[in-house]
Amino acid sequence: MSDKQRDGGANLISMGIAATKARKYKEAFALFEQAFASADETEGSGQKASYVEALSYYGLATAMTQGKFKKSAELCRKAIDLQFYNGEHFANLVRVYLESGSRKRAVEALQEGFRSLPGDGTLLALQREIGMRSRPVVPFLSRENPINVSLGKARHDRRESKEKVRRGPGRK
Repeated sequence: MSDKQRDGGANLISMGIAATKARKYKEAFALFEQAFASADETEGSGQKASYVEALSYYGLATAMTQGKFKKSAELCRKAIDLQFYNGEHFANLVRVYLESGSRKRAVEALQEGFRSLPGDGTLLALQREIGMRSRPVVPFLSRENPINVSLGKARHDRRESKEKVRRGPGRK
């Protein structure tokens, strides 16, 4: 691989990552496709740091544009395996699962990220963004237990009414 090819691929990757962060997923997907196609033409470039860095962003862009959630999650997982110390990879996996409609897997991936990187700013921000479920009202019963379900609904309704009072009349 020539230096010019390597620089071009790295440039495409940086532009793809920037486009993904800006939520321009179609543009990012096209950039990654181009970058990885040129990497496939040359031997050994797939393990370069910039290519590893791009895997989870490519996975996220693929999920958002192509709807290929299994492939997207695999790309994010590969990035996590290679760079477990990067919270962005966990965050991208969480976003892939959310886009696929699997909130349970998203929360599990977020918790996995916190086990590897406790206090990571990216993961904390994502946790605030997606919100977390409250503990069950009766903790020794399962969430699905009818007692927890009805008490949880009552707690939710009470919180909603308090919030309406706090906001004042005529405000949503």
